[in-house]
Amino acid sequence: MPDRDLARRCIDLGDLPVDEVWSGLRPWLPDNLPAIGPSARVPGLWVATGHEGAGIALGPVTGRVLAQAFCGETPLVDLAPYDPDRFARQ
Repeated sequence: MPDRDLARRCIDLGDLPVDEVWSGLRPWLPDNLPAIGPSARVPGLWVATGHEGAGIALGPVTGRVLAQAFCGETPLVDLAPYDPDRFARQ
């Protein structure tokens, strides 16, 4: 079952067309760190991406610190180095 169909079980995605299909090596962010936290450039957008090949191992702790930040708690990890907007400032 395509990921799109699995996602539709959880949330109404409407009629989303497939824009592009990609296959190949996973790209890395320029500083080799993930992007985790709220985006100041896009209000309401919270980001948790860029774990490269370690997403399965880092996913649970990323979810925890993101939930803590989202709920106004102090995350277990300082999210400043992982600011999703850090490249936009350069």
